Amino acid sequence: MQKQSSPSRVMMFLIPLICVIFTATTFAQSPRRRPARTRNMPTQNTAIRTPLQSSTIENAIRGVLEKQVAAWNRADIEGFMDGYHRSADIVFVSGDTVTRGWATVLERYQRTYDTKEKMGTLAFTDLEIKPLDTNHATALGRWQLTRTGEAAPFAKGRFTLIFLRTPQGWRIMHDHTSSAGN
Repeated sequence: MQKQSSPSRVMMFLIPLICVIFTATTFAQSPRRRPARTRNMPTQNTAIRTPLQSSTIENAIRGVLEKQVAAWNRADIEGFMDGYHRSADIVFVSGDTVTRGWATVLERYQRTYDTKEKMGTLAFTDLEIKPLDTNHATALGRWQLTRTGEAAPFAKGRFTLIFLRTPQGWRIMHDHTSSAGN
């Protein structure tokens, strides 16, 4: 004859088993937590997945730069500034000067290039555009001004730009421009 188990023995076995099963299924269904060191980092930016995405971003940024050159060459500084993010957060660095804010950068350009002769004809060459993710990209290139009249006939240099995707399209949020002299 087989000995019957007492209810307390069964309960002693079932309660821990139920707890283990409950814990395991709850943990398996909960969303995976990010490590503490990355928990507060933004997640909306995603890496570029395909060459098509990369070329689409590059073409859009080239379009912004082409519009800037066209605006500059018709002496339209405000049109040129449409390539910049209209924000107090933009930064323009040239020489030993840091200028912050869209309106302040506009004033700087208007003060420095107050005549068509000083503006001259702008050209961008040697462009290297690198998407960083779906919302940010860099552009490296050369600039050249060819002028007539009293202004120095020729000026050139390099620039590094950081672009931000905005609701209005790609815009410059950081511009570091240097002059190579005449």
